[in-house]
Amino acid sequence: MKLRLGYHPVSSWQVSVPAGKSQSHRALIMAALADGTSTLERLPDNDDVNATRKCLEQLGAVFETTEDHVTVHGIGGHLPEGELRLDCGASGSTLRFMIALAGMRSGKTIFTGTDRLLARPLDEYRGLFTGQGLVFDHDGTRLIVAGGLHGKLFSVSGERSSQFVSGLLMALPLMKEDTVLQVSGPLQSASYVDLTEQYLSLAGIRYQRQDHCWQIPGNQTYQPLHAVIGPDVSSAAPFAVLAAMTKSEVLISGLKAETKHPDMRVFDILQDMGAEVSFVSEGCLVRGRELQGCTVDLGDCPDLGPVLFVLAGAAAGATRFIHAGRLRYKESDRLAVMAEELAKCGIAMTVLDDEVMIEGQTPQQPETELDCHRDHRIAMALSLMTARLKEPVVLAGTECIAKSYPDYFAVLENSGIVNKGMV
Repeated sequence: MKLRLGYHPVSSWQVSVPAGKSQSHRALIMAALADGTSTLERLPDNDDVNATRKCLEQLGAVFETTEDHVTVHGIGGHLPEGELRLDCGASGSTLRFMIALAGMRSGKTIFTGTDRLLARPLDEYRGLFTGQGLVFDHDGTRLIVAGGLHGKLFSVSGERSSQFVSGLLMALPLMKEDTVLQVSGPLQSASYVDLTEQYLSLAGIRYQRQDHCWQIPGNQTYQPLHAVIGPDVSSAAPFAVLAAMTKSEVLISGLKAETKHPDMRVFDILQDMGAEVSFVSEGCLVRGRELQGCTVDLGDCPDLGPVLFVLAGAAAGATRFIHAGRLRYKESDRLAVMAEELAKCGIAMTVLDDEVMIEGQTPQQPETELDCHRDHRIAMALSLMTARLKEPVVLAGTECIAKSYPDYFAVLENSGIVNKGMV
C-alpha cells in the first residue's frame, strides 16, 4: 500500500501509544506456561504479538479475550508431544523464543514464517542442538528442530542478539535438572534480558545471576500472573523524535520516567542533542530546540536506529552511531535500507562495519517514492522525513506497520503529518 504524506506544522500535540510488544511476548509465554489462570491487561493487537499468541495456542494454551484484558489458561509447563507446525509470521522474538521451548519437547517442530524471518541468523541455537546430536535443519528458507535438549551447561554467544538468552531463560526452568546458562562475549541489548528477568520474577521463577551467568533450578512451575502491559516505548520514539526535530511540543500520554524498557534511552539521546524532556503527571513532554550532533550508542537500543538516523540529518554537525552493526539482521538490513532511502532525500549516511556517520544537512525533495522495505521501523522513520520536505512524499509498502502499530499513521496525523490518500 502506498500513502501520500504531507506536513502541516503543529506547534503542540498529544498522542498515546499502544502497550509494549517486548513486554507482551514475555507475559504471554509465561502465562501460557503457568499452572493456572493468568490475566493480562492492555495486551496490544498487532501482528507480532498475535504470532506469539497463535504459537502458544498450538502448545495448548487457551485465551479468552474481553474488551480490556486477556485471560490465559496455562498448560502447567506440560508441552505437547508429536509434530507441531508453528507460524511465527515476521516476528523475530516469536521465532527465537519458540525455538527454545521447542528444545524442551521430544517431538519435531516445523517453523514457518516470512522469507526474511527464516533467513535471519540462528547459529546460537544451531550450536546447542547439533552439539547434542539433535535435529536443527535451517537452510535460510525453512527451519525444522527436534528436541529435547539436555545437560547441565548451556553456553551461547550474546554478541548478535539477546533474544537467544531470553528464550533460554524462559525455557530452562522447565528442565528436570538444574542448569547453568553461560553467555560468552559481550551481551548485546542487555536491557532486554533485564526485562525478561522482571517477568520471570513476576511468574515465580527462581534463578541466581552473576554477571553473564545464570544458575537455574530445574523442575520449576510457572505461577499464574497478573500483568498490566506498559507503554510501547519503541512506538513512542518516533513522536518524540518528530517533536525534537520540528521544534514542536508533544505530550506522550501515560509514559512515566520509571517505565522499564531499553528504548527509554531515546529521551537521554534527545536531551544530549538539545531537546527538552520532562516527565509530568500526564506523561512525557518533549520540546524541540536547536539540535547538535553527538555520539549515540545503539548497543542496547537497536530499534531506535532508523528514527535516530532521520533525526541526525536534522541536527547541526555530525552524529556518530556506534555498535550499529546488528541492524543488518533485523526485518531488513536497516543500515543499507536507511542509507538508500535517505540518499533519495540528499542525506548522506556513511556506513562502516559497526558504525554510522551522518552529517546534518538540508534535505532535497525525493524524485521517487520512499520504500518501507517491508520493515515497520523503516516505515516509522521515513514517515518523519515528510516534516522536513516542502512537498508531499509517497511512502510505499506502508502495510508493514501492522507488525507493531496498526494505527500508527492515523495517530501520526496529530503531529501534522497527514495522509493525503492512497496512491
